Amino acid sequence: MLLVCAATRPEYDACLAGIRDAGLTTSFDLLRVGVGPAHAARSLRERLARGPAPSRILSCGFAGALVGGVPLGAWITAETLSEWKDGALVPVVRPVAVASCLPCDVVSADHLVGRDSPLRSVPRDSSRPLVADMESAALSMAAGAIALSVVRLVSDTPEHPLPEFLAPFTAAMAGTDSPARSALRGVGSALTDPRGVARLLREGRTWTKKLREGFATLAPSLVSFESNRQDAKDAKMD
Repeated sequence: MLLVCAATRPEYDACLAGIRDAGLTTSFDLLRVGVGPAHAARSLRERLARGPAPSRILSCGFAGALVGGVPLGAWITAETLSEWKDGALVPVVRPVAVASCLPCDVVSADHLVGRDSPLRSVPRDSSRPLVADMESAALSMAAGAIALSVVRLVSDTPEHPLPEFLAPFTAAMAGTDSPARSALRGVGSALTDPRGVARLLREGRTWTKKLREGFATLAPSLVSFESNRQDAKDAKMD
C-alpha cells in the first residue's frame, strides 16, 4: 500500500480523484498533512502510530522550480532531498526516485520561497534542476525506515512566479508567523494586486485539474514500480 501525503485540501482532493479515475483505490491510502514541515511531520508520525505501515510514502502536490528551464506542468521526482536550514542545504535520507518523472534536487523550506530568496542562487555541484516545496524533507525524516518518493507537479517557475501576496498566507497556514498578522498582511498585499488575485483563482483551478489528470496517469506506474521494488527486495532477502 502506498501512502499519499498532500498538504492542502485541493491537493488531497485532486490526488484522490486521480486515484479513483485510475481505479486503484485499494492500492493507495491518503493523508492530508497540512502546510509546512511542522504540520507535515506531526501528521505523518500520528498516522504511522495508528498503522498499518505503508510500503512507501509519496510526497505529492505542487512544487516550484527555482531555476529556469523546467516546464510548467512538469512532473518531477526527487533524486536528492534537502532541508533549507540556517542558510544551507542540509541533506536528508535519500528518496526513491520515480523513473517516469523529471529527476530533480528537491529542497524543503519552512516558507514559500520568494523571488529574492538566496535559495535560488545557492552554490551546488549538481546539474539537476532545483525545485522547492515545504513538506518533503520533514516527511522523509518522520518516515523513519519507510521508503519515501517525491512526486510533484511544477506550478510555478522563475519565468512564471506565484503572486507575492501568497507568502504571508502560507506563513499563517504553516504556523511560522502569527495567523492574524499574516492574514492581514496578505489581504493588504492582495488588494494592491487584483490581477494577481484573478490569475491565481484562474490558474488554481487549472493546476488542480492537471494534478488530478496527471496523477491518474501516474498511479498505475507507481503501483507497478512499487510491486517491482518489493519483488526485488524479497528476492535479495531470499
